[in-house]
Amino acid sequence: MAVEPYTEVNISVLWDIDDCQVPNDCEPGSIANNVTSALKNMGYCGPISITAYGDLLQIPRNVKDALHSSGVVLYHVPEAARSCPERVVCTAAKSVWVWSSLLAGGPPITNPNVEGPIRVILDALKTLEVEKIIPNIKNIVDCIRYGDTKQSIDVKEVLDSAIEQQLVVKHCVGSLSFFSGKDQGLWECIHPTGSDVYDHSKQTWDELQKFLTTNDGRCAIEASSCRYEAACIIKRSCLEKSTLGEIFQILDLVIKVKKWIRHHPSGWQPVTVTPPETNLPSDPEKGCFRATNFSLTLTIDTRLQEACEACLIKRQWKQETEYSDTKTIYNPGQVKS
Repeated sequence: MAVEPYTEVNISVLWDIDDCQVPNDCEPGSIANNVTSALKNMGYCGPISITAYGDLLQIPRNVKDALHSSGVVLYHVPEAARSCPERVVCTAAKSVWVWSSLLAGGPPITNPNVEGPIRVILDALKTLEVEKIIPNIKNIVDCIRYGDTKQSIDVKEVLDSAIEQQLVVKHCVGSLSFFSGKDQGLWECIHPTGSDVYDHSKQTWDELQKFLTTNDGRCAIEASSCRYEAACIIKRSCLEKSTLGEIFQILDLVIKVKKWIRHHPSGWQPVTVTPPETNLPSDPEKGCFRATNFSLTLTIDTRLQEACEACLIKRQWKQETEYSDTKTIYNPGQVKS
């Protein structure tokens, strides 16, 4: 909605009639009224002028007559001179519409209040796509507050505004909600719990363990505010080639299986980091460390060794059954909006 000092100011609407043409099923004479209504609905009550610019030689005569009769000023701009008016639009415009929304009398895309925050939302959605993270509201909030930009905005309010202005699409799947840019669509995501220790290389575990055993690494993770920030720290410090989606999976295994990181059950803080000083022998076929929460001391006593191996197999089977229902990778890209 408009706020002071914009409620009573003169409003100039610059309409690129080449890029935003009058549809065949639209009455040209109604467009000016729709624009005026949309602005007044947003609280802009000052005098309104509408200028349509473009190659008027390509516009049918009946369309030009109807626009002129409704008060729209027509400004002829040949194709060769297009660059100059476009720069004027970029520097002078105070409000911009999605064309389909404008035709229906809908709200502008941006106004002086929400232009910056909406850009923050759109940038966060792009980051989540690149990092293969599920675009729910929690991940959007964490990306904005704890990612590279570290900004503080009312995400829910700005999301609602962006959806209203048709810049963001909300996808509902049962009780779950996902978000994407209007031209972005949903993407293939990596589920944070759909992984096994053996899905990640020995080098990955070596690098992570090395980082967590350093004083700087331990302190950085223990000072993190949430899982998202911890994943960002790990990515920057030792797993820069991995996506944050993959690191979320690794963190889940570090917490639930390896027990290298412990956090408060009701949230994240306080966090303690206790990586092992030594590793179990690697699996010769998988090239990864076995997913156990204890170390084994092998002795010459064959019966004791066999008992230990049986215990390990039993515990590994128990872990696999506990997480068997989380191994399907959720792909919101398959969801119809």
